Amino acid sequence: RLNRILSSALCGTTEVWAEYVKEEGKPSKFEGIVLTQFLYDEPSNTRNLLIYVLYGYVPISQGSWARSLGVLAKYAKEKKCDKIVAYSSIPQVINLVNRLGADTDYTFISFNVNEIVQKINDLTE
Repeated sequence: RLNRILSSALCGTTEVWAEYVKEEGKPSKFEGIVLTQFLYDEPSNTRNLLIYVLYGYVPISQGSWARSLGVLAKYAKEKKCDKIVAYSSIPQVINLVNRLGADTDYTFISFNVNEIVQKINDLTE
């Protein structure tokens, strides 16, 4: 799986962003990494920027997260995206994006195909 992510980044279908802080008189401090990918939704004819991974190597302030999201928002607008989309179970991230006006009403649902087929088969027999 990691090789696929690396391959995707190297061929340009996934973009890698680095989050760092520059303080006057101090060396830049690396804080985190973000992976994004463009998703085109054919039925709705929308282009979205997916935040695939958002990872902090150190505790990151809400101000840093907000500034980084601002950079991604400007980039998404430049690339003619309709929305920025992401999945998260981290309360601090969800609280921040709620304050910024994101729609967090949906629940991400994921099934392992083999397991769900077996469970449905067991229920119908």
